[in-house]
Amino acid sequence: MKHITLLLTGLLFLSFSQAKSIVEGSFPKATGKQYTIYLKSLETAVGDLIPINEEIRVGADNKFKFEIDLTKATLLNLIVISESAEGNKSNIVSVVYLEPGKKLTVPYTLICNHWVQPNYSAIKDKNNRALLEVQAKALMLNKELYDLPFDPIKTKAVMYQFYTASEHILASRKIHKSVQKYIRFYSFDQYNTALYRAGMELNKSSDSAKKNYYQQPKDPIPFFNDELTLSFYNGVSNIVNYLNLATGLAPYSRRKSLAQIEQQNQLLQNDIRNIQVKDKVLERILSSFSASYRAENNFEEDLKIYTQLAQHIQDTIVRDETVKAFENLRYTLKGAKWPDLQFRSASGIPIHLDHFKGKYVLIDVWASWCVPCIKMLPYLHTLEQQYKDQNITFIAISIDADKTKWENKIKELKLEGHQLLDQQGEFAKKMNITGIPHYILYDPEGKLVSYKTALPDNHELKKLLDTLLSRP
Repeated sequence: MKHITLLLTGLLFLSFSQAKSIVEGSFPKATGKQYTIYLKSLETAVGDLIPINEEIRVGADNKFKFEIDLTKATLLNLIVISESAEGNKSNIVSVVYLEPGKKLTVPYTLICNHWVQPNYSAIKDKNNRALLEVQAKALMLNKELYDLPFDPIKTKAVMYQFYTASEHILASRKIHKSVQKYIRFYSFDQYNTALYRAGMELNKSSDSAKKNYYQQPKDPIPFFNDELTLSFYNGVSNIVNYLNLATGLAPYSRRKSLAQIEQQNQLLQNDIRNIQVKDKVLERILSSFSASYRAENNFEEDLKIYTQLAQHIQDTIVRDETVKAFENLRYTLKGAKWPDLQFRSASGIPIHLDHFKGKYVLIDVWASWCVPCIKMLPYLHTLEQQYKDQNITFIAISIDADKTKWENKIKELKLEGHQLLDQQGEFAKKMNITGIPHYILYDPEGKLVSYKTALPDNHELKKLLDTLLSRP
C-alpha cells in the first residue's frame, strides 16, 4: 500500500511538473480590426529559463491561447498589434505574471474606438490585476500629461500620480514580491520618462527653475543599480538623461564632446555597480556619439580616446563591436577608399566596387520598404539619363534583408542599371549610414568625394556633378 501511495504521489508530481502554463484571452467582436498577439520574455527575466517568443494571429473567434513550459514564475510581455481594414496599426504592451502550471485569462476591451486594453477589473488573479491596473492608469496619466499645457508645478503634480496610484494599489492587496518590485520600477520608469520628455519645454527657463523641476522624489540610484531597469524601453535613456543633467547638459542632448563623455563615464563608474547596466549605458552613449560623428583630421586622436572609454565595457563582444563601428568612420573621411566588399547583382553575379573604377561613382543606398527612397528614384533616373554619356556610373545598393522583396520591387518599378544587394547591411555599417536614402560620391580611383551628397531632387547635386565632370 505504501508503494502504491508513493507511486501515485510520483505520478501526481510528474503530472504537475509537466502541466503547461496558459495565457489566454479574447478581443471585442465586430471592431473591424485584426489582431496579432505576441508573448515574450522580459529581457532581464530570462536567466536560466528558455527565452519565450510566441506569436498568434487571432482568428474569427477573436480568441487566443498560449501554452508554454515554465519551471518558475516569471514576468512576460504580452504585446497586441491591432490593424484596421485601412492598414492603420496600433499596439499595446502589457506585462503579466505567470506561474508554472497556472492559467491566466486576459479579456481585452475597446478604448475610445481606437485601441484595445486589458480589462483589469475582470482579472481574478491579484498579481495580474495589480500589474494591469497600474499599467492602465499610467496610460491615462500619460494621456492627461499630453493634453495638459506645460506648467512645471502642475505637470509634476500629475507625474507624481505614477507613484501614488501604484502605491495605493500595492497597499490594497497582497502581491508577490517580484510583482511589487516590478510595479515600483515601472512607476519610476514612467515618472522619469514623462519628466524628461516634458522637460524639453524648460529650454528658456532659468537654471534654478530647471534644478527645481528635475528634483527627484525618489533616489534614482537604487533603480539604476538594478538590472530590471533594462527591461523598460526607456530604461537606458533615463539613465543617460540623468547623466546629461549631472554634467550640465540638457536631456536628449545629441551632440557631446569626448571630454563630456569622459565626465559622464566617471559618474557612471562611481555611482552604478551593476555591470550589465553600466555596459548598456556606456554602449548607448558611445554609439550615439559615433552615429553623429563626422570624421575629420583629428580622427586618429579621437579614436584613441574613444577606444580608451570603450575599455570600460566589460562585455568583450559588445566592446569590440563598439570600437569597430567607430573605426569604420575612417571610410567617411574625404579621400578614403571605398570598403572592400562584394555585392550581388540582380542576376546573382558577385560584384566588387573595384569593378566600377575609372569613372565617378554615385551610390544610392536604399531599400524596398523605404518610401522616401522610392520617391527619389524618378529624380535619380533623370540624372542618370542626363549624364549617360559622361564619366560617371550610377549604382543602387539595397540593404533589404529579404532578397525576394528586393527582386519584386525591381520588377515592380522596372529598375535598370546597376542594382546591387547588400543583404547583411555591411556597406551601411562600414559607412555609418543611419538613415536612407543616402547618396555617396566617389572619384574614378574609388576615393570618397562626398560622404553625404545632396538628394537627387536638389539642384546642388547637379552643380557638383557638372563641376567635377567638366574637369579635364
